[in-house]
Amino acid sequence: MPSIRAQAEKQAAQLASIEQMGDPFIRAYIADMERRALAAVKSGGNVQLSKAERAKAVSELADFMLLGFVRRYRQKKQSLGIELNLSFSRDVAKLSKGLDLDLDGIRDSLAKSAKKRLDDSLDTMEVRSTKTLLPITARQQTTAVATRQMRRKLDDMGLSFKNPSMAETLVRTHAQIAFGAAQWQLNQDDPHDIIWGFTLVTVGDDRVRPAHAALDGLTRPKNDPIWNKYVPPLDWNCRCQLIELLEPAEKTKLPTGAGAAIGEGFDFNPGQLLAA
Repeated sequence: MPSIRAQAEKQAAQLASIEQMGDPFIRAYIADMERRALAAVKSGGNVQLSKAERAKAVSELADFMLLGFVRRYRQKKQSLGIELNLSFSRDVAKLSKGLDLDLDGIRDSLAKSAKKRLDDSLDTMEVRSTKTLLPITARQQTTAVATRQMRRKLDDMGLSFKNPSMAETLVRTHAQIAFGAAQWQLNQDDPHDIIWGFTLVTVGDDRVRPAHAALDGLTRPKNDPIWNKYVPPLDWNCRCQLIELLEPAEKTKLPTGAGAAIGEGFDFNPGQLLAA
């Protein structure tokens, strides 16, 4: 098999291809936030999405995660040579052909996970946008001038088509969650115990967080309880990868202070979401 680093690089490329498929969600997310922010400029009210708009965002993010889950599951199944007994988008239906997967159940589980993080993100963005709006409207400028100023502030916050960094963070992180869930499901659907365990690797560049770098090379059998927590993503924008090992390898110790690598709300195995 290819080296661990080569597998990680291939896996990162696959993840990037899934992230690109999140563009429709990014555009819709940005459009909703921009529309509400600019409407608030005129009304002088708060920047707040309606319940229907929030529900729509959760649904679109869950659809994206399901596509990522199915694509990752199929890719890993094919690469490992595992034989398994195996009404969404056309892409999902095509990718899931021949795979015995409960798509409705998987999507519901992913949607529950996405809702909490998306709600938290929207709460933060609404508060920040409203706080930014107050001094703009207080100046009693013309609507055109106030609108231009608000657009610039949206750029700064990563909530514009020019700078969609906030929406990209949501897509990148939830793509990782969907990938992690697919990896865990494949582990459960390994009737011949082809997979021995996993090793956690970082991207290896100078952007890797020190706490994540300390975990690089963490290796344990697949059923080790350590994988109840240390499965990417370990935090927002985490780029770490979990690589399957088909042959027994030397177990490594968890480094001192490893808990610092896990961000708030990320101390779970994404695959266990499916059993919730």
